[in-house]
Amino acid sequence: MIEVIELKTDRLVLKKLSYSDIDDYAEWKSQDVYHTHLPSKAKTKEEYKKTIESIIKGYEDKDDPNLIWGVFYNDKLIGTVSIEDWNTTHRWCEIGWGLNPKFQKQGFAYEATKCLIQHIFEKLQMNRISIVIWDGNEASKNLAKKLGFVQEGIERQARYKNDKFIDLYCYGLLKEEWK
Repeated sequence: MIEVIELKTDRLVLKKLSYSDIDDYAEWKSQDVYHTHLPSKAKTKEEYKKTIESIIKGYEDKDDPNLIWGVFYNDKLIGTVSIEDWNTTHRWCEIGWGLNPKFQKQGFAYEATKCLIQHIFEKLQMNRISIVIWDGNEASKNLAKKLGFVQEGIERQARYKNDKFIDLYCYGLLKEEWK
């Protein structure tokens, strides 16, 4: 099915995570600010070790609908990009991204996600990519637009966090629209 293979940009390497990445991974994932616009909450380093183990196991499961590429800058894990779900029959997938707050606003998320999108359209032969973004996450909405995604709708009050309902903004990009 779909595999995580190494991808490169001018500044970044996108590749599988390994056990040696746990310190870098836990460094940014354990920050509360990282989880502001996500369904998750910060965990302990020990809990993130289990997460890394699960991700590594997923690399071996060719049918796992959640594949994660580590985003490495100068050999340091600074974020992830992922295929969150896919359907090869109908040739669509959903993607996501996350970046260490120290490395935000430097073009890394754009560069890594653009690389993944290129791989999805050219190598994986998908026709459609979708993204779901939590209300209030203006940085991700702007990134989606910069990458060419079109807002297709809003799932009203689709998530619940911190005692309130949150809208989800749905974006899509077709292969024929990709630059």
